[in-house]
Amino acid sequence: QTSDLLINVWTDSLVKAFGTDIMQQVGIVGGGLGLDDRASMQTVTDDDFYRNMDKDIVIATYQTLANHLDVLSYYKFGLCLMDECHHTPAVMFRRVGAGVRSWYKMGLSATLTRLDGLTDDICGQIGNIAGSVSIRELIAKNILAEPVFYTTVINDVGAQRDIAGCGLRGFDLARYVKKASAASVRKRDYVVSLVH
Repeated sequence: QTSDLLINVWTDSLVKAFGTDIMQQVGIVGGGLGLDDRASMQTVTDDDFYRNMDKDIVIATYQTLANHLDVLSYYKFGLCLMDECHHTPAVMFRRVGAGVRSWYKMGLSATLTRLDGLTDDICGQIGNIAGSVSIRELIAKNILAEPVFYTTVINDVGAQRDIAGCGLRGFDLARYVKKASAASVRKRDYVVSLVH
């Protein structure tokens, strides 16, 4: 699950920076973690919302906080770090952001520009952009690896024959090509072979 991955990114970063003892100060709210996961992280060994929220550092998912909006404002934080902050214009994220009381809010996003035109709304909720770094800069500092892209061409003669004989033109042909490509058995078999 995506929420598990995001929780693990933050817990792993804390352990890497401060050592495993830091996890005794961490509460995890949400993320779909089971009791075994929590025990292996050396954090609060149950998923009790209140016990986890009382920790010095709280790692939470927006979805779980949204389920506790009625008590969220009882808690006060020094810093609220909002990962994937490009979601904040959405209704649920907006409610959570408004419900979290903190002296400071900082948003992180690799994709700040929104196609729906609500990019400025992010800054309205969190504040102005304090800094940014390009992918090229991150690669130059060895924080990110240079991406390598591969193109695989799958020659599906049967799909090509179906497309050539369909008699469609324009957008109808484009839709048919997309559908035939998606339904290609050779393409499916190739993708499955990559996974196994």
